[in-house]
Amino acid sequence: MPEKKYRAHATMAHQRNIYSALGSGRSAETIGVNRLEAQHGMLRDVYEGRIVLAPVAVKENSEILDVGTGSGAWVMDFLSSYPNASKANVLGIDIGPRLFPQSPPPNAIFEVGNILAIPQEWNNRFALVHQRLLVGALKYDEWDEAIKNIFRITAPEGWIQLTEAYIDTEIFCGGPASLKGMAIYDTLGRTVGLDIFCSRRLEKVLKDAGFTDIQAIRVTAPIGAWNGELSARVARNMINFFRGLKTPVLRNGGLGIVQNEEEYDKLMDEMEEEWKRPGTSIGWHSYIGKKEV
Repeated sequence: MPEKKYRAHATMAHQRNIYSALGSGRSAETIGVNRLEAQHGMLRDVYEGRIVLAPVAVKENSEILDVGTGSGAWVMDFLSSYPNASKANVLGIDIGPRLFPQSPPPNAIFEVGNILAIPQEWNNRFALVHQRLLVGALKYDEWDEAIKNIFRITAPEGWIQLTEAYIDTEIFCGGPASLKGMAIYDTLGRTVGLDIFCSRRLEKVLKDAGFTDIQAIRVTAPIGAWNGELSARVARNMINFFRGLKTPVLRNGGLGIVQNEEEYDKLMDEMEEEWKRPGTSIGWHSYIGKKEV
């Protein structure tokens, strides 16, 4: 179980940045789509082009589900690159439709949906259920329910594939600014009831839900252009993520770590400077599991 939650702090005044303001107009939607597209491309390259890690053989009318689809980047890549994907029917769900593709192919459907409220009619339906980066969406005690729902809707001999970031001081340790950023991330997660280290326990959660043949695929990527173009993209993704935490951090009074918006922005600048030198990395942990007949 998670450690005790931190008490709420007084809200600080600040200017909303572009990441916290998503949803306030078409330009914000475009920013959100572009960010998710860049994130997907980065993760695809970190995983050496593999967007499907489970040994799924797509057949005529196989059904695939993408949970937390966002802009549909994974769906669109799957349909254009995975063997026999043109024979599949792919469904992407998210809690809001704002970032859904405007003109998806005929065998892709995007719907508003929540993995915590999956209809019974979906039981035993999907050959593959893909879910990625929901660490900021699911509370600690919601993970078991979410994975049990995925098990229920996975077809016999079908697969689950999960991917979550692994940010920990053992690798995210390039200097004092990075460690302070890690403390902000950790404290914010505890404050709002998230499990930012969910990737440590997902293997057990999958097993408890009933999945077998569980495998962990873990990758670690250095952060910063000093290690090449891909690591530069990792750095851009990470600083966008941390700058996007500003609104919830300041709404919670700075969490006892930063005093105001200027201090937060200065910390972000210092983190970027640290990442110009070797020493900071991020991990991604993926898990696949099979539903037996």
